[in-house]
Parts: sequence; C-alpha cells; structure tokens
Amino acid sequence: MGDTWNRSLVWLCVDQMRSAFAATAGTFVLSWMLYEWTGSKAAMGGLWLLSLSGQWLVQWLAGPLIDRWRRVSVMRISETIRGAAYVWVWVMWTAGQKEAWIIMAGSFIGSLQVYDAAAGAIVPKLAKADKLVRVNAASSGLGQLARLRHCRQPVF
Repeated sequence: MGDTWNRSLVWLCVDQMRSAFAATAGTFVLSWMLYEWTGSKAAMGGLWLLSLSGQWLVQWLAGPLIDRWRRVSVMRISETIRGAAYVWVWVMWTAGQKEAWIIMAGSFIGSLQVYDAAAGAIVPKLAKADKLVRVNAASSGLGQLARLRHCRQPVF
C-alpha cells in the first residue's frame, strides 16, 4: 500500500465494502423472507428487481446533486435510512404483520442510498492525484467483490 493508501482512505474503502455487503445481505434476507411467506420465486426475483431499480434511480438523480451536501453526513444518513428500513421490516415481521408489501417497501427504501456516490466523491480528497486511478480501481473492485453480484443465486 505504501504512500498510495493513507489511513483515511483505507477506512473509507473498508466502509464502502461493509456498505456494499450490507446492501446485498439485506436484500438477500428480505427476498428469502418474501419467498418463505409467499412461496413465489417470481416475488423473490421481483424484490431484487425493485432493489436494483431503487439503486439505479438514486445513482441517476444523486450524481449531479451530491456536491451540494456534506458527503460524510450524506453517508451517515444514507446508512441510517437503510438500517431503519431493515429494522422496520423486522419489527413488523416479529409483530405478526407478515405482508409482502412491507418487505417490498423495506427493500425499496433500503435501496435508496447515496452512500457510494458520496464515498466516491471523497476519494479525490484522500488520494494523491497521480494515484487516483489505481485507488478508484481498487475501491471499485473491492466494492463489487463485497456485493457478490456476479455469483449466481441457487435455483429453488
């Protein structure tokens, strides 16, 4: 790592990986809950599509706006909203409110996070200009690894 990776940059990368893993794990758990409740593979796949559409929507809209807000605050709020969505689904589930729309809403709200855009906007402030391409490539690759998106889901 040497002079390319300072302590703040390493922590940012680790936190990006944690966020990416939390998003994937949360969607997996919610889709499994939906499958257990409905028995529908189509509903399970629909939840993944709903989650991805929320992420696409945010990436499309947040990019131009992200520079207007404090990035660290955006990252914290984004993760808090996702966590609150997952906790809300869990509370409703344990209270006996086992309805598909609750799980779908929790998944969609959890997918509306701008963490990646805010974290990506911080990287140039933490990395030296001549190392920026290498740092972005490593950060992006580790994020994709944490998402586990290229792994195929088992067929039920």
